Amino acid sequence: MNDQHYMLSEIKETPDIIKNIFESNIEPIKEIASKIRNYNPRFSMLVGRGSSDNACVYGQYVFEYLVKISSFLSTGSLYLFYKNPPIYTNGLIIGISQSGETDDVLKISEYAKKMNNFVVGITNVENSSLHEITTENTIFLSAGEEKSVCATKSFTTS
Repeated sequence: MNDQHYMLSEIKETPDIIKNIFESNIEPIKEIASKIRNYNPRFSMLVGRGSSDNACVYGQYVFEYLVKISSFLSTGSLYLFYKNPPIYTNGLIIGISQSGETDDVLKISEYAKKMNNFVVGITNVENSSLHEITTENTIFLSAGEEKSVCATKSFTTS
């Protein structure tokens, strides 16, 4: 099966996957949301690459419009290449990675945690490196294996 057929197949799976994420993750999502409210972050920074970065763009809109909190996207090169990350504290950092192994997302999430920010991971893979960093603040997408290059299912559920 070529990528075009995988993508079509995964698009057709999307309604069931969205239903599943709400059924299987509603309690962990409520717990994380409660912790975030108690933490009372000054801002949110969304971290992702590829399709996950596109989900971050939408997330930025949601945070600023619905939650009324300033939000921005991370700049991975400051952390990875220039080794000169900005200093952020009292923020909500959300790392999104389908595999849970995206280097930029991991480095920024680790750094944010060291700086005492509230860090949440959103991933499709349990026991991934992102899950290790965010532990009890991880939301699992439960989207199943991604075969399409476009990460159709994990993008939609992010």
